Amino acid sequence: MQSIAVRRTRRILGRMRRPCVFCGSTSQVSKEHVFRKSFRKHFPDHSLIRLRSESDPSRNRVAKGSNFARTVPCVCAPCNNGWLNRLDEELESCLLGLFRGDEMYLNRAIQRRLGFWATVRAAVRSQYEVEPVQLATAPFARRVFREMRPPEGSHVWLGHTYCPLTLDAIQCWAVQFRTVDGSLRSSLSLMQHTAALGSALFVVVAPTDSSTAWFGPSIGHSFNEVLRDSDFPLTKIWPRARPTTWPNSPLIPHEVVDRDLVPLARRMSEYVLEDVQDDT
Repeated sequence: MQSIAVRRTRRILGRMRRPCVFCGSTSQVSKEHVFRKSFRKHFPDHSLIRLRSESDPSRNRVAKGSNFARTVPCVCAPCNNGWLNRLDEELESCLLGLFRGDEMYLNRAIQRRLGFWATVRAAVRSQYEVEPVQLATAPFARRVFREMRPPEGSHVWLGHTYCPLTLDAIQCWAVQFRTVDGSLRSSLSLMQHTAALGSALFVVVAPTDSSTAWFGPSIGHSFNEVLRDSDFPLTKIWPRARPTTWPNSPLIPHEVVDRDLVPLARRMSEYVLEDVQDDT
């Protein structure tokens, strides 16, 4: 049996070899908080996290602690202390207002920035998963860094809820398109990140690889169809956002988010498949 010291050394060495998920640098890789640590003081009653992972159901659990205390060793110090920190500082006031459920006006510009923030958090959260998911979603994080906006093909929605505990769910799955004779034509890797923080519910759906970004319109159309069938009042904030007031929809009970919204990814893949095949 390996000693604690040996296991700790292996973890440290693995962390040293792990490149920054955004810029790819292998120098000064540090721990990045899944959500900004300073936000934690605004959620004094949130001592539990509801974690969901379709890639590894054994990780589905309610855990003690705060979503704002979890870290992932996946970001270099220049990114962590540079553009990531500036983005959080820029949106801190707006985000805290959303978390509290304060009434506010969200113009197109602020919605674009919120959409970018949500995709950044989705990229970081994906690195908290098992290694296959980390590898599958790394190209998405690289595109976030290169484009400094939600990558092409990404879609972000904002909803109104209230969770007595923070909900954080990540899913990564593949849709395979086959020819009439059954041979594989192409495969599309998708990810969905659902995060409920106080009164704000963020949902990010995106292809993980730039080579499949052209599926973007089908992804947005398919998820909208699923939402319409399921009667979820979410507002799209990326792309093509419209000015809106907040709260922007009837309140979605947190148990409904956990029970119905998170598992919608599989249903959405069926719509993507039908939508793309109809166009070919």
